[in-house]
Amino acid sequence: MTADQKWKHRINLIGVWKNPDLGFEQRRDEIVRRLRASAWFRQAEEGGWLHQIVEELADSQSPDEFDGPWSAIYDEADADKVWIER
Repeated sequence: MTADQKWKHRINLIGVWKNPDLGFEQRRDEIVRRLRASAWFRQAEEGGWLHQIVEELADSQSPDEFDGPWSAIYDEADADKVWIER
């Protein structure tokens, strides 16, 4: 099995994650937009855990508030075999 075969989905956050030209809110909103546009999110149960933590991420008001739901999303992605490219 190659590395590409290990992952069911890929989410590309390159150009967003560490972009110094984006403020916190712009970065957060683009990350949330890309997560919601992903096949992983669209295939997840509406109102389920993934939808809840992405909503919590969208509501975060600071990098500290962002970190908790982001960590949960990253863990969920690992469990679901989703590669989040940063």
